[in-house]
Amino acid sequence: MKYAVFSIFLLITPSMCFGQTVSGSTYTITGANGVLTAGPASPTKGSTAQVDWDWRQGPTDISIVGGFFNDNVYIGQGWSRTFTPADTGKGEAGSAATWSLAVNNGSPQQVTGNMSWGWAKTSNGTIFGSNIVATTDQNLSNIQATGLEIDIQPGSGTSLNGRSVGLIVNNWTVANPSSAISINVDSGGTWAVGLQCALGSVVEGCVIFPNGAAGGAIFKGTGANPASIYNTSDYLIVNEGTNGFAIKAQNGISNHLVFSSSGSLQLSQYGRGVLTTDASGNVAAGSAPSFIGGNNGAIAISSGTTTYILNCANATFGLCAAVAPLDATVKNLFVVTNTSPGTGQSYMITFATNVSSTALSCTISGAATSCSDKTHSANVIAGQQYTIKLTSSPGAAPVNLTWGAELDTH
Repeated sequence: MKYAVFSIFLLITPSMCFGQTVSGSTYTITGANGVLTAGPASPTKGSTAQVDWDWRQGPTDISIVGGFFNDNVYIGQGWSRTFTPADTGKGEAGSAATWSLAVNNGSPQQVTGNMSWGWAKTSNGTIFGSNIVATTDQNLSNIQATGLEIDIQPGSGTSLNGRSVGLIVNNWTVANPSSAISINVDSGGTWAVGLQCALGSVVEGCVIFPNGAAGGAIFKGTGANPASIYNTSDYLIVNEGTNGFAIKAQNGISNHLVFSSSGSLQLSQYGRGVLTTDASGNVAAGSAPSFIGGNNGAIAISSGTTTYILNCANATFGLCAAVAPLDATVKNLFVVTNTSPGTGQSYMITFATNVSSTALSCTISGAATSCSDKTHSANVIAGQQYTIKLTSSPGAAPVNLTWGAELDTH
């Protein structure tokens, strides 16, 4: 089936020359000099595009438009124009191959300068309301390629209402499972920036989510890819996996904030405080991590002994221990000695509560002079005594010991 398409052009400047008008039922422009030949009445895949009505200026062959699509192609209106160095522009706007003008001089209706309409008639089809392509020849340089520019140009003294926007994306009738705006990768091309607001281009913010906006800002990764926000001058917000989200300083510095999936806000630098919320979102408890430590003093501890160390040393637990005033968790145990135990010998250091040993411990063996346990932790209940238990092997060298650990109250 053939379609007769008629176009009306409004010539604003009489001096503009728009070239020749060609009307007919089955004609295509195939030659560089505009020679007309009859096209197929029913164009098929791979054939020359059929032009029902053509109005053009210049020698460019408009039938090449059909080459962009590998399917049956009809052109209801064609326009072809080649701009040369002699074309210096026709006013403030750039030179255009096609344009349209709509003037609202009091009409209560919405007036549109240009409209295109794509219509799918069968299932499993793909339809584009409009497809804008900015392309180039090969091996060019310093080209500004812009797919779409939207200008809002109110006249002097005009005031705009709150519905005046640069872009509106409407979705009618059904829920769309895809996104309103999608930035895709096609044929290997990439974008340097996904969305950019130029300096000074907006008053309130680059992206604003009004009150009541469903979901607000959701940053969601797919598969193994984490969702992230990156600010080149300040912070990196990253997905911490099971730990939720974290705000990190630049260059790999430790986290500033961690929003935990367990319902807590961790201040991981400058005190590393933690605020924990209950099931209703209320703050249920607070924590201000600090550290504890001690040493055995000036007298070295002999080999083959068990000694309890805080800021003292004694073979009896209660004579060198402290009392916890709050429930707390002790972790990240570090120990340094002034000498190594020697070949085949060891110092075993264990955090102890009320005489009992805990899983928080480490061992110094052979020529080593330090150890740590950053894996295990020990709970201390308010009112319990705690200290460090040192077990020296029978042949180990006499030793002076210092220790430290992280204390998280809760």
